[in-house]
Amino acid sequence: MTDPAPPDVSPSRMVLRGLVHRCPRCGSRHVFQTFFTMRERCPRCGMRFIRHEGFSLGSTTINMVVTFGMFLAIVVVGMVATYPHVQVIPVTIAGLAVAIIVPIVFYPSAQTIWSGLDLAMRPLDPVEQAEAATFVEAQRHGDT
Repeated sequence: MTDPAPPDVSPSRMVLRGLVHRCPRCGSRHVFQTFFTMRERCPRCGMRFIRHEGFSLGSTTINMVVTFGMFLAIVVVGMVATYPHVQVIPVTIAGLAVAIIVPIVFYPSAQTIWSGLDLAMRPLDPVEQAEAATFVEAQRHGDT
């Protein structure tokens, strides 16, 4: 195990770590138990990922913005590419496919990106740091 109190990391690095499904605090991998289930804490530094009630609202918002952005891009590109005789059915099918597939595939990224943004905006308080250190120590001794 490594030091439970990683050095300060820049906010942009925290978000980039989230983009590649890593802990925003220490960069550890394996932050997901399954594709849709994030671990309660980072296995290396002990940071709690869901830090407060309503935490998932931020990741849901990120997922919606990405999905709507891609949907809009598909519709605009489809309309421009088929102008002046816009092919409504293929554009609609492509848009629906994006609206269904993107939120599912992007879900883990939205979770870890939001975790990085939240940590950048609200660094761990002393209680959270102590809980993380206690978790790491318990992991070392096999108590969890």
